[in-house]
Amino acid sequence: MSAASEGIAPPIDGAICDFCSSQEVFQVFMAEDFTAVELEAPNGHPVYLNSTGGWAACHECAKLVEAAQWDELLERCFHTFKASLPPFVYLSKEEEHALKGLLRDAHEQFRKLRKTAV
Repeated sequence: MSAASEGIAPPIDGAICDFCSSQEVFQVFMAEDFTAVELEAPNGHPVYLNSTGGWAACHECAKLVEAAQWDELLERCFHTFKASLPPFVYLSKEEEHALKGLLRDAHEQFRKLRKTAV
């Protein structure tokens, strides 16, 4: 059985992990397109962040996806994002909670729309 028939695409050169932003991509999980995040711009207009095609995953995130360890994946993604912020950026508890909510919602959509082998 090929990777493509299992809903996994080969990695793309220059890609980063769509979960934790690691530059090491191990595999790509195919998924239907969806709006991952809807935000409000300062002018009040909506801003949409869309997910199109597959989700690249580093080895660690791929293991968590395959094991359906969604809480662990959320924590990994949250902590790697937070660690990537400049040292002068501080997130309040409310902002951290909101960020986790955005990540959780995107992961839930990914789970619902992930293409798997039939």
